[in-house]
Amino acid sequence: MTPSLETDDFIMILRQFISRRGPPKEIWSDRGTNIIGANRELKESIAESNEEKIEGQLQQRGIKRVLQPPASPHMSGVGERLVQTTKKHLKNVVRDGLLNDLELRTLLAEIESIVNNLPIIAVSDDPADFAALTPNHFLLQRATQLLPGVFVSENKFSRRRWRKVQFLVVHHWKRWIREYLLALQRRPKWVKSRRNGQPGDLVLIVEDNVVRNRWPLGRVVEVFTGQDGGVRSARIKTAAGGVFHRPITKICLLEEASDDK
Repeated sequence: MTPSLETDDFIMILRQFISRRGPPKEIWSDRGTNIIGANRELKESIAESNEEKIEGQLQQRGIKRVLQPPASPHMSGVGERLVQTTKKHLKNVVRDGLLNDLELRTLLAEIESIVNNLPIIAVSDDPADFAALTPNHFLLQRATQLLPGVFVSENKFSRRRWRKVQFLVVHHWKRWIREYLLALQRRPKWVKSRRNGQPGDLVLIVEDNVVRNRWPLGRVVEVFTGQDGGVRSARIKTAAGGVFHRPITKICLLEEASDDK
C-alpha cells in the first residue's frame, strides 16, 4: 500500500518489500509512470535523476530489473492475471465504502494471504499425499490458515471495525474463488478436446460454502464415462479418508497422475 505513485514512494515500498521478503534476483515490471516516467506529462515532473535513483537502489543489492515492452501487461502471465482479478474484486467489494488506513492495510494483508495460499502443484507423487505446494511455501516455508470466524452482512455496518473488515475479506474470497474455479473448469469441447480425468489425478473439489482460504483437495479413485467416452463424474478420495461422488463440473484438475503409478 502506497500513498502515491511518486518515484520516492516507489523506492520506499521496494525497500519495505526487500526488508520483509529479502532481496529478489529479478524484478519484472511494466513501464508504469512511477518506474520510468512513460507518460509524457509525468516525464516532465520525474527527472532523469529519479530513474537513476531507482536503478541505484536495485544495483546496490544485485537485483536485475526486467522491463516489459509498452502496452503488454499480458507478458506478466499468471502474475498479471492475479493482480487484475484481485483489483477487480477489491473494487466490487469496497465500492464507495470508506476505509481508514489501518482497515485498508488489514484487508490487503488478508487478501494477500489468500492469494498466496492458492494450490499450484502436488507436493509429491505419492497417491496417498493430498498436500499441494503454494506460493506461501516459498515465502514462509509453510501454508497459512486465517483465524476462523463467522461474519454476516450486518457486520459491514458494525461499529466494530475489525468485523467490518472481516466481512469484506469473506466477500472478496467468495467472489474471487468463484471466478478462479470457473476458469479452471472451462471445457471447450466443441473447439478442442481435453484430457479425461484419470485415477490418481490430484483435483480441487468445488464446494459452494467452503471456508475462506481452504482448498478442498482429493485424488480421483474411479471415473464414470458417457457414451462418447468423456468422463461425466468421478469418485474422489479426500485427505480425511472420505470418498465422494462428484460430477465433472465440480472437479478442477490440479495435477495429472504420473504414468508410472
